[in-house]
Amino acid sequence: MKTGETYMINKISVLEVTFFVLLGLGAAAAAERPFPSQPITCVVPFTPGAATDLANRALGSFFPQYFGQPMVTLNKPGGGGTSGFFDMVKSNPDGYTLVTTGATVAMPELYDYFRKAPFTYEDAAPVAQWSVFVPTIAVRKDAPWNTLKEFMDDAKTKGLKFGGPGKTASNYIIGLALAKKHNAKLSGIPFEGDAKSIPALLGGHIDMALLMVASVKPHISSGTLKLLAVAHNERISDFPNTPTMIEQGYDVGFGSMPLGTWAPAKTPPERIKALSDGIRKISEDKFFYDMMGKIGMIVSYADHETFKKRLDQIKKILTEIFKDLDYLPK
Repeated sequence: MKTGETYMINKISVLEVTFFVLLGLGAAAAAERPFPSQPITCVVPFTPGAATDLANRALGSFFPQYFGQPMVTLNKPGGGGTSGFFDMVKSNPDGYTLVTTGATVAMPELYDYFRKAPFTYEDAAPVAQWSVFVPTIAVRKDAPWNTLKEFMDDAKTKGLKFGGPGKTASNYIIGLALAKKHNAKLSGIPFEGDAKSIPALLGGHIDMALLMVASVKPHISSGTLKLLAVAHNERISDFPNTPTMIEQGYDVGFGSMPLGTWAPAKTPPERIKALSDGIRKISEDKFFYDMMGKIGMIVSYADHETFKKRLDQIKKILTEIFKDLDYLPK
């Protein structure tokens, strides 16, 4: 072999080695890049202005401070929340696409009676719970009942109507479970959200409505509605004088529902933890607490592991309730 040819071969070899070394350094740098290193998209599977949307935007406003990156809220309503949830499920499991919603949207198997979803409970990884939806039992201010017992006693003999946000919403399910467990003649009328239930209640078309705190609060302040109970495990600061359903002897097995954030199931555990830890810091921020209070939401944090355990328990309880309601085969 000629000297010139040897030189050229050696030169090419050096270039090849250099290329692969640089490629390896680039990959290592990418692997070591802190997470997150770009904006995070969070899908909200409901319309802008809904309670979930307002809460998520409140959370997202603190992302630059605690994550060093902004959160982009993407509203994708439809299918009772399943459409937007599925968009998250099928996204790249890198931690940059999340979804915020109530617990039951993540459990589509429960709702096969009403609609089929293209994903299962196992297709999403809980990141963190950071709030809770607390249903309230509201009646008109001039209604003859001042306690839940008085209302239920009348429902057993006269037959009364209640309203809630759709047949698959937890509020509505509470009403059905209340009627079934306590042998009351309480018939449900599903509405498209609290915004439709409230006028029906005020107009006398229904006798009671199960409404979220944020929806009912202005009407309690104005004196058009009054509360008989809150469906939570303890009294809440917004209505400290209103007893819980359980206090009054009406435990249907569940009540308030976690509001939280999920990622695709195969998202790396270290990124799930980073997201969970960051959300914990936000939930401890007084300004976030105050912001949530202004929109009628309660801050309630649970890390990814605790959140998963709670979800498993809720799914188990609802499965039995849904069997009793003939939503699921026994």
